[in-house]
Amino acid sequence: MHQMRCSCGEIEMEIQESPALRSVCFCTDCMGTLDTLESIGVDALRTEDRGHMTSLVYSDSIRVTRGSDKLAAFYQRKPASLRMYSTCCQVHLGAYASGLKVAMLSSALFDDGDHSDCFKVNAGS
Repeated sequence: MHQMRCSCGEIEMEIQESPALRSVCFCTDCMGTLDTLESIGVDALRTEDRGHMTSLVYSDSIRVTRGSDKLAAFYQRKPASLRMYSTCCQVHLGAYASGLKVAMLSSALFDDGDHSDCFKVNAGS
C-alpha cells in the first residue's frame, strides 16, 4: 500500500496497489493542463525539465482517507478526464480517466520517494 498527501498534508489518500507505470510526461494535454493550473495559482509539481511525473494506478485502488472536502477538479473534454487539485495548498494531484478507470497521480506526492522506474514519454527529440 502507498500513501499520498498534498503538500500541506490536509488531503491524504491510500493507494492499495503499486503503480502500474510511472512516467514523466510531456504530451500536449499534460503540458496544457499544467499551464492552466499554474495560471490559477496551483503548483503543477513540474520536474526539472518541466515535465509531469505521474503514477498510473487503477482508480478502484484509491481511497481518500482525509480532506475530501478540499479536493477540487475541472473537466477536460479531450481527452476526457477530470483534473484534480487541492484547495488547501493549491497543488496538482492528478487526473482521472473515467472511461479507462485509471488515475494518473502526481508521483511527487507519494510517500515512497522512489522514482527510479520512471521513464519519459512524449519528450520529443
